[in-house]
Amino acid sequence: MLIHLLRGASDLASVVATHAKLLKAGVASTIASSNHLLAAYCRCGSMSHARDLFDRIRDRDVVSWTTLMSGYTASGRPQEAIAVLRAMEFSGVQPNVVTLSTAASACARLADAGLGRQVHARAEVAGCARDTIVCTALVDMYGKAGCVDDSRAVFDGMAAPARPRNAVSWGAMLAVYSQNALGNEAIRLFAELRTSGCGLTPNHFMLSSVLSACASVVRHLKSIQ
Repeated sequence: MLIHLLRGASDLASVVATHAKLLKAGVASTIASSNHLLAAYCRCGSMSHARDLFDRIRDRDVVSWTTLMSGYTASGRPQEAIAVLRAMEFSGVQPNVVTLSTAASACARLADAGLGRQVHARAEVAGCARDTIVCTALVDMYGKAGCVDDSRAVFDGMAAPARPRNAVSWGAMLAVYSQNALGNEAIRLFAELRTSGCGLTPNHFMLSSVLSACASVVRHLKSIQ
């Protein structure tokens, strides 16, 4: 019941109160309870509480490490998220697809292609580089770093059955082109989606990216007239 309260908690006071009840019940130290508390603190944006709790967890698992990484990334502290990834690897805990996609998102916030390539290499070693979630995060990361060709290479690799493209993948690649002022490429990709997108229907995010791309093409044409 208390864990259920944590899942729905969205304010710090509620999480602290539930934490106190778990301590009183003597179940706050279990890894499941600790991870739920950690996620709740991160969701509230209280990284000081989250870090204090994390440092007191004895047997941290991949969920513990990944949750803290995600919290730092969502709080606009991507460098600390990358530091957690490095500490995690040093501890011997192996990353999973959520860990690596979170790390790629942190690199995207930093617009750091060098770090991003290291995460990409880790994903290859971990056998996660074929996962759709990881690939989509890598597409976004390379795009935010201005490495459009790398984004496209990852996206093209997702045509294989083992890592099929989904709506998020297509949207990420369209956004890369739009964000890097490559309107014509975005329009061509959108046309490709319509003809070979496995029946996917363009969503609001995709249409927004295409409209932005069209606007950039119009601006370019006006500038050369």
